[in-house]
Amino acid sequence: MFKKLAVLAVILLSGALLIGLFRKDDDKVEEENFENVTIVGEEDDKVDDTGDKVDENDDPVLDEPDDEGSDADNTVVDMPDEDTVTTDPVEEEQIVTDAGELTIGTASSADGASVVGYSYEVAGGKFMFEWKVRASEDKPYPMIKVYQLEDGTLMAEYGDLVKDYVAKEETVTDLGNQLPELTWMPTDSGSSYKFAFTSEKSFELKTDDRGEDGLWIILEVTL
Repeated sequence: MFKKLAVLAVILLSGALLIGLFRKDDDKVEEENFENVTIVGEEDDKVDDTGDKVDENDDPVLDEPDDEGSDADNTVVDMPDEDTVTTDPVEEEQIVTDAGELTIGTASSADGASVVGYSYEVAGGKFMFEWKVRASEDKPYPMIKVYQLEDGTLMAEYGDLVKDYVAKEETVTDLGNQLPELTWMPTDSGSSYKFAFTSEKSFELKTDDRGEDGLWIILEVTL
């Protein structure tokens, strides 16, 4: 009887050990599976510049241009960035020719000479008409010639430009404030500006480097 009880105890003890072993293995599997789980959160999602999630299967969305574009004002006409002069050019002096004409600047179309904007004002009894210009680093100012006709009309001519973004077509402009009527027009290789003064005027040409605001040629007329 004692032997039977001892054998039964051994059997029960062995069974308990086996059950504990299997349970331990099961726990190990569950633990291993938990450790290998990948938690997919927002940090694993691709996002665009606005922070929105992006579905890789979706087609890319391109920014559409604004239909309501703004018109350039009188002093700014957009040009490619590579045409911008980055140096600090020396201001140039006007030259008076034997015919009484004034000239300033030396750049031609070969130097990228262009007129890209204009502005004007009256101050201190003088009328200033200003052209915003671009050319090359060596020759930053396009060549312009100004002369007066017998009837008082003042003519300003650019003889050789890549393009004049102001005088793209013949246009008559009323400057107002008892200023002369202005007509600008393209020519074969440049452009011309006709200021309809009715009497002889004293005038001069200047250049001005305004840094980020660009390079300017100024026609100054004493009223």
